[in-house]
Amino acid sequence: MAITIFVLAIYWRGNFFNGFDYSNTGNLINFHAVFMVIGFVLFFGESILCFRVLTVLPKLPVKILHGVFHACNFCLSVAGLAAIFEFYRRILRPGMYSLHSWIGIFAVALYTLQWVASLLAFFIPAVPDSFRSTFKRIHVPLGIILFFTGVSTCLMGITRVNFLDAAYPSLVEPTAYGNALGILLVAYSGFVAYLLIGQGFSREKINEFNIQAGFPVALILTVVMQNETSDKAHKEDDQYAENIGMKCRSAQLGIPWDTDVESTVEFCGK
Repeated sequence: MAITIFVLAIYWRGNFFNGFDYSNTGNLINFHAVFMVIGFVLFFGESILCFRVLTVLPKLPVKILHGVFHACNFCLSVAGLAAIFEFYRRILRPGMYSLHSWIGIFAVALYTLQWVASLLAFFIPAVPDSFRSTFKRIHVPLGIILFFTGVSTCLMGITRVNFLDAAYPSLVEPTAYGNALGILLVAYSGFVAYLLIGQGFSREKINEFNIQAGFPVALILTVVMQNETSDKAHKEDDQYAENIGMKCRSAQLGIPWDTDVESTVEFCGK
């Protein structure tokens, strides 16, 4: 889905809006749109999914990949803002008046603060673990909020571009492609939300072990470990049920048991 969004965003702006020529003032909007979609949606989304999908890998390389995705997002977001500011500078018109621009600049500014603070908190060894733990409680929910804010801002931008086309009510080809891109952005954000909410994708639910043999071995070992854990849980449940049955029979026959007989009788009565 991410690849489809990547290709569609470039095709939409490149094919219907005169391509990508930085010297052409009108094309600066194309750079802005593509950079923000790829950066603040795709790279941001993939950075979030690192910890939900790559649970079989050691945590350090996943954290590095998480940081690389965020660095790409930061660079593209700055480039996207630079392009749109340059566009309005060339046409000598104010640009910071729409809701799209207000929320967009706020999201990028807050994201930049979060990104810099995260680099200092998680990649400097001298930072105490207690501070990292406290900062993580802010870092994670704020990151999720910023991601969905970015998606919403992109949808506002697509709608704004489509409404500038007088033929929008007829759903001409450029606006149809814009609508399709918006639908894919919603679907992608929904996919990210599903993996965030799903308990089975949480890294904390999977045993933390350091695999040096690579991804395939890690995947096999994780599956084996999960099967063994499941079998052990079933055996423990069977043993527990058998013990309860023996306690109930002992209580009914008046035979002493290794636990309190009164509580056993009470349990059997229930």
